Amino acid sequence: MFHELRQYDLDLSGVGTFLENFEKSGLPVMTRCGFDLAGAWIEDIGPQTATRYVWLARWQNLDARTEALAKVRVDPEYIAFGQSIKGIIRRIDTRILRNVSFSPLLTKP
Repeated sequence: MFHELRQYDLDLSGVGTFLENFEKSGLPVMTRCGFDLAGAWIEDIGPQTATRYVWLARWQNLDARTEALAKVRVDPEYIAFGQSIKGIIRRIDTRILRNVSFSPLLTKP
């Protein structure tokens, strides 16, 4: 198992729209396609306060991630979600995190 950390730097004027559309449109499609979201946050203190959205996904293996990404990229509902947030995302940073043996995330559902 590993985790993927994704950070989106958003345009301040579009944060509300992004969050609403992600919750109502993006996340359901991602879940249906195989994403397992372990957490989601807005940066509250720091250089990107109120404009950085962060999520953490759980993956059983790299093949599961590759398959889910392939499904979501061609899903018409996800493509529509992408159009609904066009121009809001300024930058995306993706990191793959390998768990250490004592990580509490390994024992939580």
